[in-house]
Amino acid sequence: MSHNWEFALSHVTDGWVTVIGDDDGLLPASLSKVAEITKSTDTQAIRSKVCGYSWPSLADRKFGRLSVPLTSGYEVRDSKAWLSKVMNGRANYPELPMLYNGGFIRMSVLNEIKIKTGAFYRSLTPDVYSALSIASVVSDYIYSNEPLAINGASKHSTGTSSYSKEEKGEASPRNIFRSEENIDFHGDLPLCGDGTYPPSIHALVYEAYLQSKGLRKETSESMHLQQLEIILATSGNHDSEIAEWGDLFARTHGLDFDDIQ
Repeated sequence: MSHNWEFALSHVTDGWVTVIGDDDGLLPASLSKVAEITKSTDTQAIRSKVCGYSWPSLADRKFGRLSVPLTSGYEVRDSKAWLSKVMNGRANYPELPMLYNGGFIRMSVLNEIKIKTGAFYRSLTPDVYSALSIASVVSDYIYSNEPLAINGASKHSTGTSSYSKEEKGEASPRNIFRSEENIDFHGDLPLCGDGTYPPSIHALVYEAYLQSKGLRKETSESMHLQQLEIILATSGNHDSEIAEWGDLFARTHGLDFDDIQ
């Protein structure tokens, strides 16, 4: 996936860019609203709230379900402050200026990252990595409280499949994703005992944070203990799997897993 998105970006040279999943969409007039913001501010990145749409296939129903945030206006957000919130478990990564559905980035920002790292994508989860890397290089960004896009979820969605306990066949989206050649998982984070990726969104956030380290000026102090605490605290319905992975992570880095848990 990351290689595919990198290939797509290689065909963009200037202006603004977004990436849209095939089960997602933009709301009517969203591009004209983005254009208005770019003309009235000097921002280099825009992120918006999104609507959520569950496709009928997700619950095997005749109709889908759409949720729409009834909020408006926009605000200027400090990138460093919001990146800190995400890494401290107080906000989710889609709050950052990511290059995905509802995120619009000036190509000059992406080119700056390419120059520093040799490529834009340096992690196997391109949407997560884009949020961490862009927030690391722009001082601020516009957050639109008015939704500009729709996030879709269906039985074909890789992300939805990755956190479902039901889909385990070889043809499931998550297993197809895992079977493809991809960017190596960061060496500081072990894979699960069966060779799969840990079923934790925050583990993927931390992986992308480590992969994008070269874009930030930061201390060399290890964040492993703090990040493991957050990963365990946000394990959801995968608590037993994450606990097993967390024990492996702790032993890898000489941490006291029982104390952390």
